[in-house]
Amino acid sequence: ASENEFNDPPGAGKVFVLVKMTAKYVGDDSEGSMPWASVDFVSAGGNTFSSTDSFAIPPDQFDSLETLYKGASASGNVLLEVPEADAAKGVLAVQPGILGDKAFFKVK
Repeated sequence: ASENEFNDPPGAGKVFVLVKMTAKYVGDDSEGSMPWASVDFVSAGGNTFSSTDSFAIPPDQFDSLETLYKGASASGNVLLEVPEADAAKGVLAVQPGILGDKAFFKVK
């Protein structure tokens, strides 16, 4: 919450989860591509929490609008506000691109 003076603390019964993410462009389009990837938190009960649910800005925020060219990568953090009781029990749902298939990763 202290990253930005306008960040509010997490809501009652919630905590911030910081996800460090790296996206690498492996395509060969001469125009490059933006690393438009999304990360959501899925609770043990099946509820989804998105980075758009909170307006807090994380330190070293992931830049999904930077154009990457073959072999380049972008790294940064995504901030999710999730129920404190579920924070260690959920999974991360990562979707590479708007139409990509989601992959699920256990939170640790």
